[in-house]
Amino acid sequence: MNKRVLTCLSPLLFLLLTSFGPKVIVPNYDSITITSSLYGPFSKDDGVKNISFKMEYLGSNNISVREGLYVIADGKIINRSLNEYHTLIPFKSVTKNLVFDTSIFQNYSYITLHFFVESTSTTYYDKEFELFEKRTLEVDVMDYPTSYQTPRTCFNISSNSYEEKYDFTNVSHTFPDDYYYELNLSKLSFDYTFQQAFTYKRAYLRFKDPSNYFNHITVYDTANLYKRFLLTIKQSGTKISFTPHLLYYDEKTMSLSTFQLLDNSLKETNHLFLPLKQKDNLKGMEFELVVEEAGINKLTLYSMTTLNPHFNLFGECFNSDYCVTGEQHD
Repeated sequence: MNKRVLTCLSPLLFLLLTSFGPKVIVPNYDSITITSSLYGPFSKDDGVKNISFKMEYLGSNNISVREGLYVIADGKIINRSLNEYHTLIPFKSVTKNLVFDTSIFQNYSYITLHFFVESTSTTYYDKEFELFEKRTLEVDVMDYPTSYQTPRTCFNISSNSYEEKYDFTNVSHTFPDDYYYELNLSKLSFDYTFQQAFTYKRAYLRFKDPSNYFNHITVYDTANLYKRFLLTIKQSGTKISFTPHLLYYDEKTMSLSTFQLLDNSLKETNHLFLPLKQKDNLKGMEFELVVEEAGINKLTLYSMTTLNPHFNLFGECFNSDYCVTGEQHD
């Protein structure tokens, strides 16, 4: 056996090949291309999952191969899926399947997957990657002032395993001073990096309003007396931003409503206006961003933001940027 070739192999690959066959071959990645969908995340109760992938052989003659998927934990193979040998025809695609039994997560939260394609004398493809069990998590952005990264809970059998990355660097926990009586959602934006587009179930900005300043916004959580503004999420590249659902407002008072009045007197808007002449009363009011089932791992994201309003734009001189004064004449 060629000692120089052995030193190129990982200890795990050496263990597998010497335990289950006499060959020790450096994989020939140029001979076979493999494509696969993204799989995961998995939990221990998901049962047996079918893992499908497409192969194309780039050689000149037919070859006989089989595919295998080993699940390794604590240095031992605890589960395996092996196909029968079959013939690959040059430049003809074939779809094959292996199975992955998620019940292994009952005893292990972290495993290594080892995928390979081999003939009786040659290893044509060989990959190892980590995989963690799916966890139901609630992430408070204040606990992760810069970023949050999930464990590697997803994999593509033709490449690697993946984690989600959230970058909260630009998230503000104070609504910026706003001269125009509006909650500016731009400072709630964050960045998201993954192999697929960001997904979510529901997003909203919730708040308590004991003095009923937002008197036409109804309470949705009666137990905790929360009101909320529903939000739509937009993704541009890695940036995740928020836009309010359609609302209505009174042009004179700027009071918002989730419904139109019978006389159709309210105007439509996608802006979160603040009630006029209430900035002093609203100072310190807390609004909490909630995103349910965020991303591939279905996280719940929370981000608390406090309203710290500037002076009124127009009004009385002691609390406004602009006011009108004059002398009384007989």
